[in-house]
Amino acid sequence: MAQTKLVVFDLDGTLFNTLADLTNAVNYAMSTVQARQFEQSEVRRMIGNGAEILISRALPYDKQHLLDEAYNTYSNYYDNHLLDNTTLYDGIPQLLDVLHSNGITVGVFSNKADKQVKLLCDTLLSGKVDYAVGRQKGGARKPDPFGLLDIMQRSGADSKHTVFVGDSTVDIDTAANGNVPCISVDWGYNDHHQLVEHGANIIVSNAHQLLEALLQYLHN
Repeated sequence: MAQTKLVVFDLDGTLFNTLADLTNAVNYAMSTVQARQFEQSEVRRMIGNGAEILISRALPYDKQHLLDEAYNTYSNYYDNHLLDNTTLYDGIPQLLDVLHSNGITVGVFSNKADKQVKLLCDTLLSGKVDYAVGRQKGGARKPDPFGLLDIMQRSGADSKHTVFVGDSTVDIDTAANGNVPCISVDWGYNDHHQLVEHGANIIVSNAHQLLEALLQYLHN
C-alpha cells in the first residue's frame, strides 16, 4: 500500500489574506470598550497566536479586565463578517489542484476558531481541502501541534511524508513540535527577516516556488 503524502497549511497569511476582515473585527470590538482603533499594519503584527491573544494585545493595559467581553464581541462580529473582504493568495487554488493530481493529501490547521476554519475552507476552497482543523475555545493553540498530528493520524501520513506550510514564526515552531519539516512563505503576516531570524530552513515567495519545494520534499 502506498504511503500517504500530506501537506498541512496554516490558514491566515498562508492560504487566505484575512487581514482586512480581522482588522475590522478588532476595531469593532475595541469601539465597544472605548479603546483605540488600529491600522491593518498594526493588526498584522499581532496575528499568529489565536483570537484571545490578538484581542489581549489590542486592549490597553488598563482595559485588560474587559478581555472576555471584547473577545466575545470580536468573535460574534467576525463570525458574521469573515467573508467580507477575505481572498485567496495568488495561485493557491491551482497549487492545491496540482497537489491532489499528484496524489497528495491536503490539510489546514489554524489557531482560528474551528468553525471559522471550516467555513472559510468550505466556501473558498470547496473540494480542495481534505482535512480542516481549528481551535476550540479554551483549547490548545499552536505551536502545540495537536491539529497537525490529528490530520496526520486521520490521513495515515507519517512524519517522513508530511510537510507543514506557514507564514509565521509560530508555524516554524509548530512544525518542529510535530517533528515535520516546515516551508515558510513570506507573503503573509511575518516578513522574510523575521522568518530568517527564527531559523526558517526554506522560504518561498510565490505559489510556484512553494509547489516546487513541496514536490521536491514529497517525491524524495
